[in-house]
Amino acid sequence: MNPVCEHYEAYPYPNYPLSARIRRCDTYALSLETLWGRFNNELLPEDARHVLIAGCGSFSPYPFSLSNPDCKITALDLSAANLRRARLHCLLNMRHNIDFIQGDLLDAQFGNRKFGFIDAFGVLHHLPDPNVGLSALIKHLLPGGIIRLMLYSTAARKRTEAARRLLQRMQVTGFKQLRQLEKRLPAGSALRQALADSPEQRDKSGVADAFLHPLVHTFTVKQLERLIADNNLQLLLFGHDNALADPVDELHRLYSLEKSRELDFNFQVYLGKGRMCQPTKTKGRFVKTNPALVSKLPLFRLPQGRLGSELPVFTKAIRKLLHRCRTPQKWESLATEEQQLAQVLEQHLLMYSYFRNIKEA
Repeated sequence: MNPVCEHYEAYPYPNYPLSARIRRCDTYALSLETLWGRFNNELLPEDARHVLIAGCGSFSPYPFSLSNPDCKITALDLSAANLRRARLHCLLNMRHNIDFIQGDLLDAQFGNRKFGFIDAFGVLHHLPDPNVGLSALIKHLLPGGIIRLMLYSTAARKRTEAARRLLQRMQVTGFKQLRQLEKRLPAGSALRQALADSPEQRDKSGVADAFLHPLVHTFTVKQLERLIADNNLQLLLFGHDNALADPVDELHRLYSLEKSRELDFNFQVYLGKGRMCQPTKTKGRFVKTNPALVSKLPLFRLPQGRLGSELPVFTKAIRKLLHRCRTPQKWESLATEEQQLAQVLEQHLLMYSYFRNIKEA
């Protein structure tokens, strides 16, 4: 059996309880309609209403389906245990627009289907060659399609990787074996401290994913940039903590943080495959609310920021604008103050703009 597959058969990940529930408004950053509008400046075409979750794990199909009820979701994973758990989450939450496929993303076949969005969150760094994996995925991406990656940062994973490699040399391969070793470690040992400081140290699957995974790659900022360039992808947006809105500015910030040894987070990035609708005199601009927010927003526990920054306070004016733009509104029909609010909300993917032929509108 593939060592990575064997790992997830033993430790399905993530290990969320079957009672876990998500509100649709919390899935707004997964909305293909909004992502397509944000990055292509046009409405999502019918042939792009397909999402591939490459390495879906045991939970992701549920929030993706909730955010994209009008799309077809394909959930691919090596592990049968992950897929069983993912199916249960979807069944318990009555999500039925998902195809589950067990297989390797390097040779997976989807017939003639192409995807408007491919999610590979925390996946490529567990492949023998991440570049080959990314190349395999983008063959299934439509022109204008978006791919989201989460990749381990070499700087952020330094302690964890040192601990993982040490455990491999000590031939510690199981969770029980790891816990037994941990009890025998001196209080001041670097390995014990790394285990204690892990954000997932209380969760069996989380500890196994962090410290017992058989195959891990990490990336410097330069290696990340090269991966993007080698696959002729367009840098669209970074979504990790405190990322700048301009992806080029953020790339420069990452280099600076890495150089000063302050880079302590992993990379989350949205990439595009060509094509962007360009505004012309024959096209009018429209603005629309993210469909995950079309129902009445709750008064309490509003959505958390999903792009590494806090959302703006949901004032009465913002709520009114989101409600009004549930149906597309001409940009010119918005007051100046509303246009300014819309631009802020677009930065957070809570709304999006698109251009459309004026005669069609």
